[in-house]
Amino acid sequence: MKYLKFSALLLLVAVLYSCSEKKCTDPVINLPDYSEVRIGVLSDTSRSNIEVGNAIKNSFEVAYDELRNEQNQNSSFVNIKYKYADHKSYPDTVLALMKKMHEEDSIDIFYGIIGKNEVGAVKDYIDQENLILVGFSSSSSELEVDDNLFNFTPSRNIQYELMARAMNDANIKHVITMETNHDGTADTHPISKYLAEYGISTGKNINLYEKETETSEDIEQLRKEIIDAHEVPYKSEEIAVYVDSFFGLWHIMHQLDEEIFSTVKWYGSTVSHAIFELDLYTIPDFAQEVGYIGMNLILDDIAKDKFNIFNKKYKAKTGQEAEENYAYYYDAAKLMITTAVQCRNANTSVFKNQFIKTANNYIGASGFTALDQYGAIKYATYNFDTPIKKDDEWTWETQYTLSNY
Repeated sequence: MKYLKFSALLLLVAVLYSCSEKKCTDPVINLPDYSEVRIGVLSDTSRSNIEVGNAIKNSFEVAYDELRNEQNQNSSFVNIKYKYADHKSYPDTVLALMKKMHEEDSIDIFYGIIGKNEVGAVKDYIDQENLILVGFSSSSSELEVDDNLFNFTPSRNIQYELMARAMNDANIKHVITMETNHDGTADTHPISKYLAEYGISTGKNINLYEKETETSEDIEQLRKEIIDAHEVPYKSEEIAVYVDSFFGLWHIMHQLDEEIFSTVKWYGSTVSHAIFELDLYTIPDFAQEVGYIGMNLILDDIAKDKFNIFNKKYKAKTGQEAEENYAYYYDAAKLMITTAVQCRNANTSVFKNQFIKTANNYIGASGFTALDQYGAIKYATYNFDTPIKKDDEWTWETQYTLSNY
């Protein structure tokens, strides 16, 4: 771990969000001019999520350095410290590091982590100790209304809402869902309720396990679901398969060599782009044959200028271009540090309320950062892309763009 600190401008919040004293609670106003706030930063920079882990860490440090450089010596100061630790994507390690930071370093506010397993490992401890976590696990099932977990990425519900809209526009009548579910008990995929609003039916969800094993049973179930759908009867062009699983794309699609699997339409969540980068041969061939459409999160024009400024700083720090989704890591860090400066060492309830206020009134490098009732990003825009081959190379071609604004 390394320990860093800087004296941060108390009124620095004006850079992001104009907050008068009336918008802050009395406990904040009555605190001493000089106080100290500590933040714990946790990510994986050495094991299975190195790219994302480094992006989270580096984006936080870009925001940290930026705010430090905007100090105004004529204002009151708050001493902001942060401690970083690599959790290697081990849930037990995440919990142990959080406990250590909280109990030994008096840290109540945490940033980073990634993945629903890691978030799940610390959820009870966060509730027990009344801590704050600003994280980035869009697939986390641990989020609850009005808890202390913020998921500073677009809610998965946005994906489901927009995918259902896209399928309705394509005149889909029946959808077969496939996803990774760790305990294998979910018979209904969350997208089903959004599809039902358009009168689109769904069958029993096909649960795919994250394991390196044969998938013959899954393929047999998929075959049966397609046959049953045709017998309802639905026309082939009215039937779709929706794959919401990294495992599903990797272990299922390259085995679908029977004609029946190409008689229906195929759609996928945002895991599509990542998996296609790992298999640029078999999967794209099948995907092009069936006109596979995958979602890709994009930034709106309103965020482009701020993203370019962030990207320039990120590149100066790391020597690499920032991907667009890194903007969420950067905005989260900037809002988090600013709120900590504003609220000083007030309790986490005060911090939480002010963080929500600030996020709901901010446009950053990622766009609008308003939060929903679960603490996830409320608005997003996605391209719906299909893979095509140009000059012997695979690329994504956008078919249409949808937003929930």
